[in-house]
Amino acid sequence: MHHPIPPNAIETYAEEIAPAICALAGRCRELGIPMFAMFQDGPESFRTTAVNVDRAMGEKFRLLRQVHNAWDTDDLIRSLMHEGIKNGHNSLFLKALGVPLEGDNG
Repeated sequence: MHHPIPPNAIETYAEEIAPAICALAGRCRELGIPMFAMFQDGPESFRTTAVNVDRAMGEKFRLLRQVHNAWDTDDLIRSLMHEGIKNGHNSLFLKALGVPLEGDNG
């Protein structure tokens, strides 16, 4: 079931949530802890905070960035394919789509 975003979500985010996230992100930055947080405060309005993503290990932060930058599922798949072509991958699904395991960058 779809539940609409409250009509005052933009104001609530700006007044209450954003300051708390800024403080949390600042502390994560100081400690060197990777952080990624995304909020939706309107039908087409998203707020994202990311710090120390270059320190993240594994693929989760890279995938979160790709999801964040994609407008829809097709855009996400195109992005994953492009990155796989460029850098290589170990995905059975990308392989099935014809993306070579070895990327252009070696």
